[in-house]
Amino acid sequence: GTTPNWTNYYNQQQRRRIPLPTYPFQHKHHWLEPQVPQAAVQNTPGPHPLLDQVLLRTMGQSVFLTEFSLERHWVLSEHKLLGEAIVPGTTYLEMARAAASLHFGRPVTELRDVTFLVPLLVQEDIPRTAHTTIRELDDTRAEFTVAGLDPAGDRWTVHVQGTVGVQPLAAPAPQQDLERLRELCSLESVDITLRQTEHQVMEFGDRWRSSLPTVHVGIRAALGVLDLPEQYRAECQDYPLHPTLLDQATGFSGFAVLDTADDRRLALGNRDFFLPVGYDSLLLHGPLPARGLSFIQPHPDYADSTEFRKVDVLICDESGATAAEIRGFTVKRVTDAKRTVAQLRPHSRHHTLRWVPAPMPEGQHTSPSRVLVIGEQGGISGELSAELRSHGVSVTEAALTAQWQPLGPDQYEVPPTAEGFGLLLDALGSELPDEVVHVAAPADGRVQEDLAVLEDRLAHGVHSLFHLARSLSERGVAPARVSVVAPSVARVTGTEQETAAVHAALFGLAKVIGQEYENTDVFCLDIAEDTGPAAVCAELLGARTPTTVALRDGLRYVAELVPVHLPEKPRSSPVRPDGVYLITGGLGGLGLAVARHLSRTVPGARLALVGRTGLPPRERWDAVTDVKLRRQIEVLRELAENGAEVRSYSADVTDLAAMGSVVAEVRAELGAIGCIVHAAGVAGDGFLFRKDPETFRRTLNPKVLGATVLDLVTQDDPPECMVNFGSTVAVFGAAGQGDYTAANSYLDHFAEQRGARGRWTVTIDWSDWLDTGMAFDHGVQQDQGFFRSVSVEDGLDSFEEILSSACTPVLVGEINYPQLGGSAGLTDLLRRAPLLLADPIQQAIAAARSSDTGSATTADTPSSDDGPKLFGKERTEFSDTERALARIWARELGLGELNVHDSSFALGVDSLTALRIAQSIQKIMDLRVSMVDLFRYVTIAELAEHLDTRDAQD
Repeated sequence: GTTPNWTNYYNQQQRRRIPLPTYPFQHKHHWLEPQVPQAAVQNTPGPHPLLDQVLLRTMGQSVFLTEFSLERHWVLSEHKLLGEAIVPGTTYLEMARAAASLHFGRPVTELRDVTFLVPLLVQEDIPRTAHTTIRELDDTRAEFTVAGLDPAGDRWTVHVQGTVGVQPLAAPAPQQDLERLRELCSLESVDITLRQTEHQVMEFGDRWRSSLPTVHVGIRAALGVLDLPEQYRAECQDYPLHPTLLDQATGFSGFAVLDTADDRRLALGNRDFFLPVGYDSLLLHGPLPARGLSFIQPHPDYADSTEFRKVDVLICDESGATAAEIRGFTVKRVTDAKRTVAQLRPHSRHHTLRWVPAPMPEGQHTSPSRVLVIGEQGGISGELSAELRSHGVSVTEAALTAQWQPLGPDQYEVPPTAEGFGLLLDALGSELPDEVVHVAAPADGRVQEDLAVLEDRLAHGVHSLFHLARSLSERGVAPARVSVVAPSVARVTGTEQETAAVHAALFGLAKVIGQEYENTDVFCLDIAEDTGPAAVCAELLGARTPTTVALRDGLRYVAELVPVHLPEKPRSSPVRPDGVYLITGGLGGLGLAVARHLSRTVPGARLALVGRTGLPPRERWDAVTDVKLRRQIEVLRELAENGAEVRSYSADVTDLAAMGSVVAEVRAELGAIGCIVHAAGVAGDGFLFRKDPETFRRTLNPKVLGATVLDLVTQDDPPECMVNFGSTVAVFGAAGQGDYTAANSYLDHFAEQRGARGRWTVTIDWSDWLDTGMAFDHGVQQDQGFFRSVSVEDGLDSFEEILSSACTPVLVGEINYPQLGGSAGLTDLLRRAPLLLADPIQQAIAAARSSDTGSATTADTPSSDDGPKLFGKERTEFSDTERALARIWARELGLGELNVHDSSFALGVDSLTALRIAQSIQKIMDLRVSMVDLFRYVTIAELAEHLDTRDAQD
């Protein structure tokens, strides 16, 4: 009850009283999030726009902190290399100048022996920490470095180094004869503003585009007109070495080393890209002028070279007063800007999976009370059932056979069909299992040679699990766990004689079951053929992390996602000169993109494009009106114009006879097949409980049966390489993508299986492509998943690099660290992941989370306002449940008003949105809602009534 003495409490603080408003508060909270300091040390505030903080000031040394970000620093947002922000080299010089001036307490007059080592790339939403260090050499000189911290680990990279001096210059600033400089550079004038705007490599902001309007060219001399726009000129007070002005003043050296008129004409058309190497010296007489001139001549040591340039530069104001004298400024030509950017990115675009030993985790799950073991004939399901019973578990056995037959208490024979599993679950009645274990038998070697054998194994494997999942869902049963045990799925140790890609499809589907049924955990166990039931039982009753494990030679292995660095110089062509590229899905987005790339990079490329739908005869092409078909025809014409010999063929890639005929035609018309690019595929969509078997097959077969058919029809003369186009969805799975995940999981292991027979095969698991492909066709938002989207250009670069590597599978797509830093959904995905993440990836995720500034309001935090405006009833008739559901719907759909009787389908709720809604209902309202419920009760009013009724019954 004591009244605080606020005056004493806030003594020496600038506080004042403010009155409360006289009107009622709105029911909306606006809490300020406390800002978490990025650095452990909080000392003197940064005295310069490029130096945020003084970290250390001690005898003979000072260290300054900079947190580079595109939001804060215009030197980044206005200076991009192929779309990626690169710190301009001139920025480092201003940082070193400012840091040394602060350290010595005197103005800097000279920088010497400056060497640029590695450029610093800064990505959107990922700040990069940099330290500028000044170390005294004597009273007037110091060494300086600017080093950046790799966000993927505790590793520093020095980006620039040199020396800096503060001793007053011996001679005053020389006065330049401007008329003489103009006379030396009077042969031609070049519009630089236009060249900056049309630059093919660099993307510049307004400061760069507008600060060097014109360059006057002479013989071995060039004079640039500096003119920083009016709105930026005040910056010269804060930046004596203004990064834009210095960059522009030194950036036209290519026009200063020309001897003849022919040289000048070549220079005007030249678009070569150069990066700075260093400065011999820079004398600073005063701040760089906002308006002035820059005069460049070759350095006396410069010898004509297409790779290097070395020049001297004078910068003066409009009266001729010299501001800076530069000696020995050197730049080097960059032959491949795209590769440079790829190498500078802090995170790899290429990843792969490797198997690493892993100890059995401590602890164990609560043992299930009832387990249903479903086994193929020839497997270890019988022995495993006996082992589980010895641990006190009640087991029901179901053997997969051709006909339904009860054999006795807890024993059944079941056909792997929807009807068979329906009979089984009905027979179990109330004795339904809390765990289901599906045990596959060893794959027959004929599965690679006989399509009928493959289809039979699929029926007893992935199709069987599909029917089981749907049957459980139809009866409202969600077992706590689903486990899949299969032999020799992956090449784990490299000593496996054979692997079974057909079982990989089974694992792929299981991953998705675990995502679509939120309360069901999934476990996949890859065993050796000699693994005993005791070892399998120990895994099933153990902690089961991660969710996919392999057992080989008594050891336990788990998959680890790791960055992979592919060879630097891909070979020009992966096939013999007369080899044909046969591309399935050849008229689809990715197929045509690859065909166009090959037509440009392989002289006289021979391309056989295979699609399900044929093209009209060539003489009718001009009459085609269908937009998609016209686009395909335009690309085919472009291929021919590029010098490629192109044929298109119509066939179903899963039809053995039809593809045999196509291969025979290709060989007769174009020659021997040198490379197969299997890009055919059908996008999956829809949760398992709503998906019919035919839809499931339609997505599965083009990749699974298609890859096998292609292998069979070319086995008499195998191509030199086979490239399968898979998807990163195979790694984690995705709700609503059970069939697609299963199909792409098969492709990953098919490459291993075929490669073990001496046939070079690689599967490329793509993230979604921008501007083409399935994700683009279906309107998938970019950069929403674990992996970032891939541009067409980057994808084709990766295609070339992967063709020259021996790595499979290769996952293409940078890890989406910004999204991982703030997405609860992706965090949950990692918690249930079937693999481990390599240490650099884990460290980068941790860094992204620590730097995430958007955590004040997350997607899992309920809104505290009144929610959307509701229609469909009188205002007083809406129930609390309806209002709560409406808030969730509105947030997920971005709506400000809702009718509680509107169908969720009409509102645009797809499978993935429905999954997020179900998760939000559980987290916010503490109510469990199945996906079946969401698709059965499709309006807010219906679902609210169902939940209220269920709650009352409970």
